[in-house]
Amino acid sequence: ESYLLFTSPWAQSLEDEEFYEETINAIGKFVDGDIKLTHLYSMLVTASPPAGSSLADNPLLVQVQADLALLLYRYLASRMGRREAAEQTHSLMGLIDKLHRCGDILLNRRIRLLPDDTIAMEQ
Repeated sequence: ESYLLFTSPWAQSLEDEEFYEETINAIGKFVDGDIKLTHLYSMLVTASPPAGSSLADNPLLVQVQADLALLLYRYLASRMGRREAAEQTHSLMGLIDKLHRCGDILLNRRIRLLPDDTIAMEQ
């Protein structure tokens, strides 16, 4: 199942489109309609600035990230085995940097038809 809302070509390169689609599909497979997991993961992503950001090494933010990652793991462990929960938590954490790249693709590397073009999703 595809979670992609755009019709190709929408990004400046096919590589960007494929990267975006693969990342969104991977996250979709992990969360699989689980609203609580989606919210926990969204909070973790929101609290995780891109590498190189001036906030990336903020000790308070690093603690919030650790707390949210632990909460994510505990939630997953309540629904599956501890080993599988640890693997899934690790995988979701690994997708955060990819999500930052997806954001960059959406904001900076999509095809713009007009100078004031906004992100338009097809209905």
